[in-house]
Amino acid sequence: MSKSASLVRVGIAYVIAIAVGAVWLWLGPDSAYLWLDALIADTLATLVIFGFSRAHHNSSFYDAWWSVAPPLLAVYWWAAGPLGIDDVRSWLVLGVILLWAVRLTGNWVYAFPGFPHEDWRYPLLREG
Repeated sequence: MSKSASLVRVGIAYVIAIAVGAVWLWLGPDSAYLWLDALIADTLATLVIFGFSRAHHNSSFYDAWWSVAPPLLAVYWWAAGPLGIDDVRSWLVLGVILLWAVRLTGNWVYAFPGFPHEDWRYPLLREG
């Protein structure tokens, strides 16, 4: 499978995962704890990505999620939390998180050759 076709599949998985997490945050029961609501939303999103990885027999579907989820969670915590839009520290922290996320995700996209490539650690875990 070509790199572009592989990236489209990963992108579709991530859009669905983000949508599932967002629906939970929007319509799910409010626990009154931002960290718990975010944990549940991220767990649901991770399960979606896990389903895609199982369907494609490739655990590398999850590789970029490490850099995609944090800015989304930061925006949620900021929007749902007590800080206002004028909080300068929040803007600075969000800016740093976004720079980190773009750099890490960009490096992953650049280095990802496409499927059936899988990070070398996943086969080692399966064998052990």
